[in-house]
Amino acid sequence: MGTMTTTAPIDIIFIIRGQRLAGVEDIDDPADRVLCRAIAYRVRRTLGRLVCPTHGQRPRVIASGLSADELTFSVNGCCQFLIDTALVKIF
Repeated sequence: MGTMTTTAPIDIIFIIRGQRLAGVEDIDDPADRVLCRAIAYRVRRTLGRLVCPTHGQRPRVIASGLSADELTFSVNGCCQFLIDTALVKIF
């Protein structure tokens, strides 16, 4: 009998107005919250299956800015290959 392994979901960190948020629900402004939900959905759909073939790790996406409509994105990962792959898929 085989075992089924599942990978952890993509980690998305939001930093709005310099405050690191634990999750989308922690965003006070309703418009920012809705936009961040949409962003998180898109990132998870785009990168959902991406796992480093060498290290078995997943990328971490950081979205930061003054508001949800002024976010810049960066990607952290175990190696440059994973980071570059994630960036190409996101953009």
